[in-house]
Amino acid sequence: GTVQKEMTQLSHVKEVQEFEVVERFAAMVNQIESGRVITKLRQLSENDQDFSALLSGAPLQIQLTELVDRSYTFDMTTDEYNAGAWSEAIQEQYGAQPRRVDIKMRDRALVDLIDRKIEKSYVKPAAGKLWLVVFTTTNYLTEYVEGGAPRVSDALRLARARLREASTGPFDEMWFTNMQTRPVRIWPA
Repeated sequence: GTVQKEMTQLSHVKEVQEFEVVERFAAMVNQIESGRVITKLRQLSENDQDFSALLSGAPLQIQLTELVDRSYTFDMTTDEYNAGAWSEAIQEQYGAQPRRVDIKMRDRALVDLIDRKIEKSYVKPAAGKLWLVVFTTTNYLTEYVEGGAPRVSDALRLARARLREASTGPFDEMWFTNMQTRPVRIWPA
């Protein structure tokens, strides 16, 4: 076989970037969902939900939000870096000092973001469904394989536990995508 390097870059213009993200998300959902197809994506004004679409012919509105690593990473001094008193770090640029990962904050970042979106009290559409789609451009695990066995990250486990116990607000479904691997449905699990 052959290996081909594929690198994609999102636009730096927020509105264009968001549309690129939701287009990729829809394409990947269409590949993995049997019997459900997202079509006719359209970006809405800032006062409405972010996007409208059709889900197998029925109205769908999508609220898109980004999970950024700044919510759980922190700068390190050279002394902290050299002491190695950190268990995980992210290097954002070649040659740059890595940023320390606070593992507890990382594992709570997804549920905290979902909670903030629910607290905004979005209006559920009169017709159709409302989805929350969380995306990231960083390496953030939700589902993975370890030792040949499928695993669920603590972050996804915490989010699902919270959603089982409390309101999901106006959202019918919640999804996570890193735009590289298949999207993960957070809720319903």
